[in-house]
Parts: sequence; C-alpha cells; structure tokens
Amino acid sequence: MNEQLYKYRELFIMSKEAYVQEVERIRRLEDKSAKFGSFCGLLLTILGFAGGRLIIPFVPPNNIFGWICLSSYFFFMIFMAYAFFNLIRVLRISNIHTNPMNQETIAFFDKNSHIDILYALARNYIKAIELNNKEYSKKLKNLKKSYSAMNISMTLILIFILSFFVSKFLC
Repeated sequence: MNEQLYKYRELFIMSKEAYVQEVERIRRLEDKSAKFGSFCGLLLTILGFAGGRLIIPFVPPNNIFGWICLSSYFFFMIFMAYAFFNLIRVLRISNIHTNPMNQETIAFFDKNSHIDILYALARNYIKAIELNNKEYSKKLKNLKKSYSAMNISMTLILIFILSFFVSKFLC
C-alpha cells in the first residue's frame, strides 16, 4: 500500500509540474504576441501617416520605381494588417483548463482514499494539459503566421525605401 501511495504521489507531482509548465508556455506565448502587437501597431501608425505623404508623389506612377513604391507600400500594409489580426487571435481570451474546485470536489475528497484522490487529481491534470496543449497549438500557429507576415512586411518596406530613394535621386 505504501509503495502504491508513493507511485501515485509521484504521478500527481509530475502531472502538476507539467500542468504548470503548460500554462506558463501559454502565458509566454501571449506575452510575446502582445509585444509583437505593439510593434505592429506602432509600425502601422507611423507608416500609415508617413507613408501616405511619401506615396502622394507617385500617384499616378511615372516609371517602374513609382510602381514598385506603390505596390510594395500597398502589400506592406496588407501583410502588416494580416500579422496584426493574427496577433489579436493569439491574445483572444481562452479558457485555461484546471482541476475543478467545487462542492463535488469536496465530496470526492470526503468519500475517497488518499491514493484515489492523488490518482484522480493526476488524471484531471493530464486531461487539462491535453486541452491546454490544443489551445497552445492554435495560438502558436497564429503567432507563426504573424511572424512570417511581419518578415515579409519588413522586406517590402525595405523595397519601398530603396525604390523611393532610387526614384527621387536617379529619376
């Protein structure tokens, strides 16, 4: 009996630690998303105002560099908006699953032995980890999409800047 209690206690401790780590992973992901969201919002605001003034001379485009400026700016704004909306999806409120703390739990503790309680708690933590992992996977997928869109956006803004200077100084 003592050995079985020891095994279930270890199972409970391991499952609880894994649960805490899973919740922490979700929190770190949301924190990273919030930082990326701030960056996206700032970049969209700055380039929305400044870019609008820089684009006016290229409407209608006179040469290939004008076309490059307009199209890179247009696609930059689309990709940044896409990144921003995916970041918002990461930050959407989601339910973190855990062991229930209610009257049924108290009744369960009153009716069952220590071994049964440890096993049930461990089983509940494992189920919560599985559910939280699914939520984490969704959030991670959206964060990866945002990151890719931000990389493309940065490339487009570099193309815009280069074509802007080439157009202003060479044409």
